[in-house]
Order: sequence, then C-alpha cells, then structure tokens
Amino acid sequence: MTLHANTVVDDVTLVASSEDSLYPIENVQDVNPNRVWRTVVGDTGANIDIPGANLEADYIAIHNHNMTELGSTITLMGDDAGDWGSPAFTEVIPWAEHTIVHPFARGTYDEWRLAITDGSRSYLEMGRLALGTYITLPPFEPDFDLPKATSTLQ
Repeated sequence: MTLHANTVVDDVTLVASSEDSLYPIENVQDVNPNRVWRTVVGDTGANIDIPGANLEADYIAIHNHNMTELGSTITLMGDDAGDWGSPAFTEVIPWAEHTIVHPFARGTYDEWRLAITDGSRSYLEMGRLALGTYITLPPFEPDFDLPKATSTLQ
C-alpha cells in the first residue's frame, strides 16, 4: 500500500502564468477537488511555479483536470535557481483520465514548476494538486487477522 505522506504545495504561495479570476490558483490547495483553478479562455498552456526552500518530492498527483490524452503535455521540473531553460530535474508526466498519480526519483529543490499544455482545450482546469513524498507500507501476511474493535457507548 502506498500512502502520500505530505504535499509541499499546501505550504507555499503558488504562482500561475495564467489564471481566471473566478478560479484562482489557490483552489488547487483546497482538499475539495471540485474547487478548480482555470486559465483564462484562450490560454492552452500554463506554468504553475511552486517556490520554497528544500522542497522534497517523489510523487505528483493532479486530480479533477480537463486535459486530454492526445492533446496534453505535462512536464514537472525542479531547480534550485529557477533555471527553467535547463533545470536540474525534468520529468514528463503521463496522462491519465480524471486523476494523475506519478512517482519519480526523489529530489529536493528550492523551486518546482509544472508546465502543462493542451491545444485541444480552450482553457486548462485542475482541481487538487499534490507534490510531495510517499511511503510504501509492507504487505500483510496472507493469514493476518485484523482484530475487530469494540466500543461501548454510554
């Protein structure tokens, strides 16, 4: 079982290169994935910058998005100086319908950038965004008996 242990996205002020004022970037930090961030109509590409210091991550999750399989390119970058022309870390994130969860080699950078494009949409939209570390729990033994809890209500 894999658990997403934390997300650095919630602890920083995000910056989006395009943002509809009715759907601000802060919405991706809300646990309700129906509160979405959206680019202005006509922007089919955007960057989401995640600034901070020593932000460690080995997974990204994007929930409730409108990106398409054939039209989208999703790239995650990490760098200590924000050099997006040649960042220290680059990972192309594979598309998945509705929810994208992608593990990658653990890295620690002062800045992360999510660059997304989708020419088949008139705007981009995303609900919850998570970037952080995960842990994998060992499997249960086949004969493991999970004790049942009992309680007494008074």
